[in-house]
Amino acid sequence: MSGEIEYGPVVVNRPGADLRIGYYDDDDHDLERDCPQAIVYYCEPPFTAASGYHFADLSWLALVDTDSLWNRRLKLQRILADRNIAAFEGRKPSYSYKRLYEFSIELSFVNAVASSSPTRPRIARSPPGSPSTWRTRDMSRGWTSAAASA
Repeated sequence: MSGEIEYGPVVVNRPGADLRIGYYDDDDHDLERDCPQAIVYYCEPPFTAASGYHFADLSWLALVDTDSLWNRRLKLQRILADRNIAAFEGRKPSYSYKRLYEFSIELSFVNAVASSSPTRPRIARSPPGSPSTWRTRDMSRGWTSAAASA
């Protein structure tokens, strides 16, 4: 396990790639580069066999935050909608069906992380008149204004 990051949902911020939300499952050692690597699945644990695992540098991992969840969710929804838009516009879709399936189970995982665990960032309406319309709730720190955490 890497430093402060525990096994479970993580943000994977690979340089030069889109930010992703994954499930940090284990560590391994990359023999070619002679360095430790995280094993990450981009789906919920029951679907790990379907998606396969990916290696990620431990430095790319971060704790899950609300902005990352919502931004990745929006990106995945746009990717999945592109298939229908492409058909309507008469152009070739951007992704294969296999890749779209992988994106769909990642979206399912993002939605589950955003809505299920009380120890993960949660969304709640702010009281009227607050500077932000959304607040995050991290059970270890209590309520935090989105503006204060930005």
